[in-house]
Amino acid sequence: MEKLKIGQDELTRELAKGLVALCIRNNNILEDYHAEGVPINDERMKEFMKNCVNNVYTLFLDFVSNDPKKLSRAMHLLLFEATTTAREWDEPEISFHGRLQEYMDFVEKYVVFGVEEE
Repeated sequence: MEKLKIGQDELTRELAKGLVALCIRNNNILEDYHAEGVPINDERMKEFMKNCVNNVYTLFLDFVSNDPKKLSRAMHLLLFEATTTAREWDEPEISFHGRLQEYMDFVEKYVVFGVEEE
């Protein structure tokens, strides 16, 4: 079987779609709310967001594990989701909606990376 060749920009786009599909769209809690046809109140939103964070955290553990097999598993899982669940979605665009740009500017100005604590 020939290996898939994909550019960095395309890979980044597919990983973004896969992450949203896997960790947010395919969230059991969201599916339950949708099936019940009930409005999402603050309590339900909190439960949904907690589940999303847990999903992302679980996946990111593979990304930061320093284990090539786990990293490969996570990448393949996201690419699978991108090419199945998110296949017909719009392509992602760079977005600074909300406060994202403000947060990015703050981090760039005030956070130092790569400095070991003494």
